[in-house]
Amino acid sequence: HNEIRQLLGEVTFFIALYHAERNLVEIPYLFEMGTDRAVQPPPFELGIGLTSLVIKNRQPILLVEDTARRLQELGAQQTGLPAKSWMGVPMLVAGEVTGAIVVQDLFLEHRFDEGDLQLMVTLASQVAVTVRYVSLLTNAHRQAERERTLNEITAQIRASSDAQKI
Repeated sequence: HNEIRQLLGEVTFFIALYHAERNLVEIPYLFEMGTDRAVQPPPFELGIGLTSLVIKNRQPILLVEDTARRLQELGAQQTGLPAKSWMGVPMLVAGEVTGAIVVQDLFLEHRFDEGDLQLMVTLASQVAVTVRYVSLLTNAHRQAERERTLNEITAQIRASSDAQKI
């Protein structure tokens, strides 16, 4: 986020993670322009908002003027505060969508350009790999903890000859 802020200035920025098995989008990090804190909204089903379209279509979207009309053209509905400039890029790993990165400016049209979009595409691929790595690592830790617990229970059962204790 700090790098985005240095490159693009003060914008609303969020990372959306897509959980295909549950068809849910989670936003673990959202920083709204004009505030000094990050917030975490509740997860939502993949729907017809712009972020959902980026995830479904696996294609970036750049809107820099007349965003209300462009939303209608795309078949999307407005969710959250209306933005004057909006840019969303999918996070892809090995062709699989893991989420999206979105930046928006609530007040200025033409805030972003094609160069900004290409920068975000590059950044999104790096973030996607990191997110996938962290997810795999977290799952490995959970599995190791389950196996450790199972081994402890098994050892206690084997060590006891009393059926009541077992």
